[in-house]
Amino acid sequence: MAVSTRIDHGLVGILVNILNKMLARAGKTVEDLNPISRVGKILRRNGVRDSNELDRILRLPRRKWEDAPNLTAMASDLQVWLRTHWAP
Repeated sequence: MAVSTRIDHGLVGILVNILNKMLARAGKTVEDLNPISRVGKILRRNGVRDSNELDRILRLPRRKWEDAPNLTAMASDLQVWLRTHWAP
């Protein structure tokens, strides 16, 4: 199988943004990741093999959650639902 060279730059940007936000919550940046750690190895990978499954995933419709009119209410509902009894 060949390695896919197709890049969905919009998706990559979204994933990078999500990673940066998650790291920021922990007070970290990408530079803080050890390149030989599990996460570092994942980030170093050189692509995904071409397959029918990859083609199927790439053809899935994309949603823009940030444009949802009820995003704030939905986020509040999820926070209440996911909050544990000992969390503030």
